[in-house]
Amino acid sequence: MDKNIETTATRMSGDERRAQILQVAIRLFSNRGFSG
Repeated sequence: MDKNIETTATRMSGDERRAQILQVAIRLFSNRGFSG
């Protein structure tokens, strides 16, 4: 797995990072449900 995906791109702002984390969390929650 490539760990250097984000190093060449510009860093995300806090708001962008928070939004991305929320999007991923919502997707995982909808796929896996509450029990994980």
